Amino acid sequence: MNDELVQALQMRVSKLEAQSQRWRALSALIVLAGVFLLLVGASRSETADPVIRAKTVEAREFVLKDEHGRVRARLSVYPKELTRDGEAFQMYAEKVIPGQAALQFFDENGEEVWAEPKHPTFEQMK
Repeated sequence: MNDELVQALQMRVSKLEAQSQRWRALSALIVLAGVFLLLVGASRSETADPVIRAKTVEAREFVLKDEHGRVRARLSVYPKELTRDGEAFQMYAEKVIPGQAALQFFDENGEEVWAEPKHPTFEQMK
């Protein structure tokens, strides 16, 4: 009678150990999957820019900046007058129409490298 009871207990303990190992493996797999999803979600949220869909976008100026915050391009409207050192210079009507749209590109130093339509420099306006 004791041998049968010991064998029954041994079988029950071995089944419980096998079941315990399966639960541990499943728990480890669930934890690893959760960590993986958190890491993937965090990395995507840092790199993904939100997409804004609109039929109309209005602005006085569109500025393109590089990763260092330097202005690399600008789409704007030429102002009615340019200012330098507190002095105002009226634009030449034959070269630039005040209020005309302009596209400008700048180098890494912030110097204008290309503009369309061309506008007079401050030295030309003196």
